[in-house]
Amino acid sequence: MKQPTQLKARKTAAFIAFIAALIMPSLAVSGAGSDFFGIEPKCSQETCVIGKPVTWTVTITNDGFRSIDYTHVSIYDAINNSKIAEWDSNFNPLNSEKGDYVTSYPTKPAVVELYGKAPPANYRNLFVYYACITNAVTDRYIKARYDSQVFEVCYDGLNFTMPVVRCLSNNNCAKDEVCRFNECQSVKCGPCQYILNNSCRDYKCCSSSQCSPYEYCSSHQCKPLSCGPGEYITNNSCKPIICGFDEYLEDKQCIKLDCKTDEYSFNHTCKPLNCLAVEYVLNRTCKPLNCRENEFPLNHTCVQFTCLFNERYYNHTCAPLDCRFYQKIGMNACISNNWVLAKLLLELAAIAVIALLLALDARKFNKTGRGGQDKKGIKGPMPVLAEEATSDKDGEENSEEKINEGKQSK
Repeated sequence: MKQPTQLKARKTAAFIAFIAALIMPSLAVSGAGSDFFGIEPKCSQETCVIGKPVTWTVTITNDGFRSIDYTHVSIYDAINNSKIAEWDSNFNPLNSEKGDYVTSYPTKPAVVELYGKAPPANYRNLFVYYACITNAVTDRYIKARYDSQVFEVCYDGLNFTMPVVRCLSNNNCAKDEVCRFNECQSVKCGPCQYILNNSCRDYKCCSSSQCSPYEYCSSHQCKPLSCGPGEYITNNSCKPIICGFDEYLEDKQCIKLDCKTDEYSFNHTCKPLNCLAVEYVLNRTCKPLNCRENEFPLNHTCVQFTCLFNERYYNHTCAPLDCRFYQKIGMNACISNNWVLAKLLLELAAIAVIALLLALDARKFNKTGRGGQDKKGIKGPMPVLAEEATSDKDGEENSEEKINEGKQSK
């Protein structure tokens, strides 16, 4: 069953208090309770340069009576709490080889080294940091009850400092920077200079005007001009002789093209128009033909054609006539057939008369009734059912019933 959150918090606090009470007497810490260890940074130069390798040597003393195993040490930035360097022993108490942890004895301190690069200053020209130290828990009761093998304490209340600078010489800066007052500053050169070995040097040229009239400046070097046949030299460069689209170049002169009526000017030459069959030439351009229905385009002109009498003109061609049954074929058209229309009207009239007679006869039949009687009485003998022939008595009864029904309907 899961324990309430408050109970878990109380057990965790009790665990931390118990571990602290167990360890602190062995450490015999004086003062603020955290001077049992010290950190000494060491760089390749007397002053640490940002970004260069640095080694932090952590010495953990033991003024108590029992040895303590340490498994992990970390160094953190005191401003943003980011990890800068760490040492880890890969402690695993469940294996026969528990790891490369270090032990602090009452007569011999534990020493570990952390490697990294010098971080930038976070307070003026200093880097302020603190350490977190993890030791192994050896008490079996604590390990069994809280399932914890290690215990970490971060001493963020005890800050260490180390002076750091951006540079000590130009070698610590980029090629386009110079070291001044331990800071890398950008080298500011003139408009026609370049940086070499953290200093400014002059280019041989930065524009063609610094070269002879027949030279040009390329990659800060003066090089001879080599103009083409359609170019001329001006202002230390080759300029193309630009002619109009209807002109051509000859001896560095632009000459007007003289194209034919069926040609057009394109890219300084004459090109044939190549108009479509449905187009014609007008003012050196292709115009669409506007042929009539009885004409078709042929060789850039409209040609008239004649269809058969049973065909019609459609989309500049001949198409068969599709006349209705009441039409007849005329000259390239369908015309009404008066004889067929008159015959159709007569047939429709005859059908209407027959339909009228049938309607009158049906109305008369409905008035007479099913038993063969009219409003005045019985006109003929009553029909005898097939079942009535089997019994005279039943037949008489059925006849009487039908007579009564006839009277009632009357």
